[in-house]
Amino acid sequence: MFSKAGGAVGFASGLLVSGACDAVSGGVCVPANPAIVLQATAAGAAGGAALGTAIDSLHGNDLGLPRETAVYQLVSNSSREIMKYGITSEANPEARYSKAFYNALDIHMEIITTFESRLPARVLEVGLCVKYTVTNGKLPALSSRC
Repeated sequence: MFSKAGGAVGFASGLLVSGACDAVSGGVCVPANPAIVLQATAAGAAGGAALGTAIDSLHGNDLGLPRETAVYQLVSNSSREIMKYGITSEANPEARYSKAFYNALDIHMEIITTFESRLPARVLEVGLCVKYTVTNGKLPALSSRC
């Protein structure tokens, strides 16, 4: 995916460079235009492939992951007590847990906010958990750590 996008950007760049060269040189670059466009396309494709590899090498929980991430709280249906704070990059955050899990514990998920990447989501998650712990003298019931 990134390779094709990079190739398209490289192709467009090659066209611009070759056109600019033609305009500045009065057409002297015309014989080199195909090579300029081809090399720019290849460079763009290589750069796009490298970007794709770098993103693919990130673990799903990597704080550098550039994926939308939701901050949520699990709340007891009966007492309204906050049971856990968490983050997820699932397209449908509620799918982070199964319906059986929600039903067995009589809880539901409330989305607090979303971020474009995991790091600010994790910072907020820890902040909420620490505030809860300081206020209540204990972690939320379903949390093992902040």
